Amino acid sequence: MWTGIGLLVVFAIVGGMWFYVFDHYIHPERMILEGDPSDYGLEFENHTFKTFDDLKLNAWLILPPEPVRQEKMPLVVVVHGYGTNRWDVMERSANFARKGYLVFVYDQRASGNSEGD
Repeated sequence: MWTGIGLLVVFAIVGGMWFYVFDHYIHPERMILEGDPSDYGLEFENHTFKTFDDLKLNAWLILPPEPVRQEKMPLVVVVHGYGTNRWDVMERSANFARKGYLVFVYDQRASGNSEGD
């Protein structure tokens, strides 16, 4: 009888630890934005758009500097990785902008300043 209770306690502890680790991996803590494109000397516009399930996602449209700005410019969409936000790809985004690209970078759902969980 005590063996069965002991095994049950061990399974409960291991299961609880597994749930905590798994949940933390699936839902990492939300990283806050540490700055914006003006920290890189770039002009930008704030934008928001809605997902199919009505969540609001926040974005920047980063403009190339005046010397390389043209009437028609190619657009690059930069997407951050899991558990980060648009600030995490800001250096890459700034490099594209300095080469004459419009850069659209957004916080995915449940990241940065976007809605969701």
